[in-house]
Amino acid sequence: MWTSWFGGFAEPSDYANAEMPDINLPAIIISSVFAVPYLAFLVILPGVREKRLITLAAFTEVALVGAILTSESNVFY
Repeated sequence: MWTSWFGGFAEPSDYANAEMPDINLPAIIISSVFAVPYLAFLVILPGVREKRLITLAAFTEVALVGAILTSESNVFY
């Protein structure tokens, strides 16, 4: 039977070494959620006739706040 309280688990575990990928795929996907629409907005921006600077500032602020809140939720660990 068992010789100690944890005797049932006395043998060492034989798990293979799991190699981590070189890139952080969830971070790339979540970053692209903010980067792709922002780049599309920058392409469209020259066609905006009025309030171009205010539109740029507002969209930049919204994208930046969203990216910061997403990064603060420990998605990029």
